[in-house]
Amino acid sequence: MTRTNPTPISESHPGPGSGEPPVVYWHRQLPPLEAEMIGEHILEATSGRVQGTLAHRDELWDQCYRSLIANTEERFAQEAARLGGHYAHVLDESIDSRRDDAAGEAWLHGRFTYMLYRRATPDARHRVTAGLGTAVALVAGMALIPSMAVHAQKQHPPLETPEAVEASMKHFYRAANVIIVTTMDGMEHVYHFTRDLVVHGGKKPGVDALEGLREGTMIVVHRNVSGPETSVAEIDLVGDEGLKITEGVVTDINRRKQEITIQYTNGTTETLKLTAQAAAENDTLARSDSTRMRIVIYYADEAGRKVAHYIKGY
Repeated sequence: MTRTNPTPISESHPGPGSGEPPVVYWHRQLPPLEAEMIGEHILEATSGRVQGTLAHRDELWDQCYRSLIANTEERFAQEAARLGGHYAHVLDESIDSRRDDAAGEAWLHGRFTYMLYRRATPDARHRVTAGLGTAVALVAGMALIPSMAVHAQKQHPPLETPEAVEASMKHFYRAANVIIVTTMDGMEHVYHFTRDLVVHGGKKPGVDALEGLREGTMIVVHRNVSGPETSVAEIDLVGDEGLKITEGVVTDINRRKQEITIQYTNGTTETLKLTAQAAAENDTLARSDSTRMRIVIYYADEAGRKVAHYIKGY
């Protein structure tokens, strides 16, 4: 049995001292904004062994799972210290069951891809703080523009605004064309979709890909907001055969070609194609001077090239 998906564990993993930031950040959790990337690494860990089989998601599986996560967090703290870092951001994971038939024992094995960060230097922390102040001022100024437009153009209907949100699947009601998801803030949302909904990363095409998804499966919901109405245009599954996750620093954005170039921690650069939906959702990113911004990219390998479906800056 092999599975690759976000690990549903506790929301925080305390650092070695009281009041310190966590050491481990799982998937959607992000390390401190001013932290500096060191490099991408892989960590492997195992759970304790139990008598029996882990063929089904039963009490023994849960016991091993809790043991695996506890051992993994301990290993992350050790590896971060050994490699000169302070924070580990888990990007991807694969967990499979192992068995020793001679001893009648079973256990879980995990392989975790993560980005290692170090605490920021005082100069870097000052630059981040200054940048945040500028960003807040820009956002405050931009917030005035929509209100002015509303007063000047009340006679026009609201335009559709493309947005994307990370969420975990809760319920899927096929007959009603409805999904219920939980977003990162812990709020539940009900979304309606049409039968021609586009779904990426599923084992079946279209809406059929949502059938049988386990509660807690990580997804990205692409929606179009028009006034009080919200329609779902696309859903991307993350993990398993769905979108993969990487991160880097933006070095160039070509709006005409719908491409974004990022630099990895090893100094290499790569240009990814943006889907039309992703380009529309990141209109501000494409129009502003956003080079050197640190981002997380959710992408798929399509026709021999990485295609970005969702981008999150931080």
